[in-house]
Amino acid sequence: DFCAVEGTDLLHILKLENVSTLVIIGFLSNICVEATSSRAKELIPDLQVIVCSDGCAAKSQQEHNNTMTLTLPVLGIDVRTCAEVQMIIESNEGINMPATIKKEEKRSDLPRILAMHGKGSNDEVTRMQLENIGITNDAYDIVYIRG
Repeated sequence: DFCAVEGTDLLHILKLENVSTLVIIGFLSNICVEATSSRAKELIPDLQVIVCSDGCAAKSQQEHNNTMTLTLPVLGIDVRTCAEVQMIIESNEGINMPATIKKEEKRSDLPRILAMHGKGSNDEVTRMQLENIGITNDAYDIVYIRG
């Protein structure tokens, strides 16, 4: 299965933490990202799901573009750039950041990001991917979750 919601604790965490917005970046746009975003929206209809178009990729530019401009909007998924999402997070407007996964580890002065990676990846690869789009441990409280 290519959906990060299925077979993981993601759905439980989203509900437990009363998360109102889920921001998704990843690879493959037209498979994993599409499956995860559409399933999350289906299971939690009031959840705002945002996919960062420049934080995703597919095997071809055409597959990526079709997913971002055609498929996701039809499913009610909001497509934005990483910079737009970063501005939303920094302004704390419209995003309910999870308060905790492990309360004792929360860096309360920073917005929390749950970074989930697939079984074939690891925290280090996910960290490098986040750094490539300007999300670092200096600016965010990042919690890595294995899918």
